[in-house]
Amino acid sequence: MLLPPAAAAPALDRAATAASPTTPSPTPSATGSAGEAGDESEPSPEEVAAERERAQALLDEVNRRQGAVTDAQAKLDAATATASLALEQYSGAVVAARTAQLEADRQDQLLLQAQLELAAQKAILGRWARAAYGDGDLASNPALATILQGGSTDDLGRAETYLQRVGNSKGRAVVDYTAALAHQADVASAAASAQAAAQDAALEAKAAKDAADAAVSAQRDTLAALETELAQVQDAAADAETRANNLAAARALARARSGRGGSGSNAVTGEVGDCRGGDTSLYANGEIPAAALCPVWGTSGHRLRADAAYAFNRLSQAYAQEFGEPVCVTDSYRDYATQVRLYATKPNLAAVPGTSNHGWGTATDLCGGIQDFGTPTHRWMLTHAPEFGWFHPAWAEPGGSRPEPWHWEFAG
Repeated sequence: MLLPPAAAAPALDRAATAASPTTPSPTPSATGSAGEAGDESEPSPEEVAAERERAQALLDEVNRRQGAVTDAQAKLDAATATASLALEQYSGAVVAARTAQLEADRQDQLLLQAQLELAAQKAILGRWARAAYGDGDLASNPALATILQGGSTDDLGRAETYLQRVGNSKGRAVVDYTAALAHQADVASAAASAQAAAQDAALEAKAAKDAADAAVSAQRDTLAALETELAQVQDAAADAETRANNLAAARALARARSGRGGSGSNAVTGEVGDCRGGDTSLYANGEIPAAALCPVWGTSGHRLRADAAYAFNRLSQAYAQEFGEPVCVTDSYRDYATQVRLYATKPNLAAVPGTSNHGWGTATDLCGGIQDFGTPTHRWMLTHAPEFGWFHPAWAEPGGSRPEPWHWEFAG
């Protein structure tokens, strides 16, 4: 029912302590409250100061965590330098082990060659002995037996003396090759020992490199965790600063609006666009006709007071430039009958009929991510909505009397 000007109910203002907030969002978030019933009085100086104190505490925490990140980065740099040195040493050890292996292989080949040459010389001496002595027993020639069958170094020395007396050059050649073989065996053994030592050194260097790499990986994980925590605190600090600024702005706007029209006026006070609506001050809460309201851009059927709609539409267009779509709206102007129905089903959550800012056409319930605290869209709104005269009231903040991230109001 429409009331004449003299009988019109007084308009709701944020400065009026009797006013209560809006009813619940039709599509509340999974984590949000199902309704609203907070205090819409203007933020007090204590509330503004408390939010600024909270923002400063978060900034102090940001500085502390930034110091921890700096320390972690320094430790990572040191660990990386250690890992780089360990890698260089491991590379050198691998090269040394490979070189030692090649030398050991070469000495083994020389040893094999010496063994083959000695065998050939023994064969020549054997043929000469059979030709010289026949098939008789070589026991009568101990020098030849020693050379052909092998013996101690002393035995070879005595055999060589004997052969020098008899002038047998073939036997002396065998003695020389036998001595060379013994020397080559010593060299090959030394090379094998060096190769084994180099391989052990390479394994130790690899263990040191692996340990250094593990230290770098662990420090990187530590740094990443600290950076993530820092980013979260930075976001929280930015949000707290924004909320503090919004509270201060809301207080100033509420006081200014109170000075312009007092708590008995729901007149259009702000800038309007092509849609000028009607004189909303003539009507009671929830009794404003559709013709006196203006459509909300990008929605179907949602309407607000002319100045609230114009400001919200510009806000929604700026939002669309950032996110590619208009602000998602679940509720705007709410008539009296709807307020009664909601209050009947949720009396502890819904506003008393005739007191909701939805009934004045100056409140919205939003979706599209805005209905959750901390989302990119909600944070964007916290930062930019006040530029267009819209704000998130203190009672609806996370620490307010009824946290409702989806509920936003027009300051006028």
